[in-house]
Amino acid sequence: MAEDNDMFPQENKTKQENKIVPVKSWHMVTNQNNLFYMIAAGMIMSPEGFGKKYYQDTVSAFPGFLPVFPNQVPKSAVDFAISEKSHLLPCILNINLTELSGPVKVVTEEGDVRDVTFPGEVDTSCLLVLVPAPLPIRYLSLIVCESREDKVRCEKDAADFNNVDLTNYPIKVTAGSFKKLKSQVWPPFSNPVQPVAVRYDLSMAAGAMMGLLVNMREFGDLAVGAGKLAFDPAMSVPELAAYPAIAALGEWLQKGGEIETTEISQKLFWSIVSSVAASKYLLDPANPIDVAVAYLEAMPSEDFDEKTRSYGQGLAKDLRGILGLADSTISELFDRHPKPVSRAMTLFVLRENIDDLLEFNSPQLTEADYILAAI
Repeated sequence: MAEDNDMFPQENKTKQENKIVPVKSWHMVTNQNNLFYMIAAGMIMSPEGFGKKYYQDTVSAFPGFLPVFPNQVPKSAVDFAISEKSHLLPCILNINLTELSGPVKVVTEEGDVRDVTFPGEVDTSCLLVLVPAPLPIRYLSLIVCESREDKVRCEKDAADFNNVDLTNYPIKVTAGSFKKLKSQVWPPFSNPVQPVAVRYDLSMAAGAMMGLLVNMREFGDLAVGAGKLAFDPAMSVPELAAYPAIAALGEWLQKGGEIETTEISQKLFWSIVSSVAASKYLLDPANPIDVAVAYLEAMPSEDFDEKTRSYGQGLAKDLRGILGLADSTISELFDRHPKPVSRAMTLFVLRENIDDLLEFNSPQLTEADYILAAI
């Protein structure tokens, strides 16, 4: 049955329309440490995406959502964003939402939460908009600091991280933005919005794969093809047809970390990748190498036959014993485990960072081995 979706009774409509003011700008409130992490991750995130590196800010009040303020932010929200540690600096982020459309939640002045469609049903009559997390970092259009000293310190702190480049984002000192803040309690009501679980492991893993494969493009045509697939999972890349584990990258990205296949190497490799990606966001994150080896040791019987599980256990035993081995012994290990997934796992365990992996040279390894290890 059709419903009247007018937000106000007909007799009050003209009166209410007179109060509607278009939103000129959208803002979020955080601190410099959270800002740095989001820039490094390439996403404006909720706390689940930070692991143990999160400092309480306005986003913590609405799990799974990003609270965005129309035109002006409340002082209580700014104070809340720097309340956890004395070294934190407040940052007001101007967010460009021109690309955003679809369902969001709004919090009204009465403290009610409504489901509406952005942008058509949103204006300044709401206290804030709750946008489903995450958003691409490209939505960040301006960083506003309270003082010149805060700006200098923010830039100095960011320079300590090689993956935080503030030069891509204008930074403005606007003391007035902090002196003319709205008076409003934060959070705006005592009854929280129903939390929404957000998975960041796949997004983070996909971003890492893109970066690595771009850096490997000089390895050859396979690396170029894998890089194309990382950026466009639906693309057809014929040169990968003979390499099923690499070719499944597109499906894994499109289906949210899952693939449907009876090909053992595909299933095993991407099951390991998924377990490593998910481990980063556990309450007690484990070393990625330990996670990968542990998966081989306890491969689920419903997914793999006894022969495959026995091979995985044997590989895991060798992997646990190879750290610190001489190159000659490593060569013997490559001979003993010639399958693509096994070689990729061996290389992954031997070289814990991407620079070491790319510099490692062995005539026994193929371009495909390096690509799988990098993924």
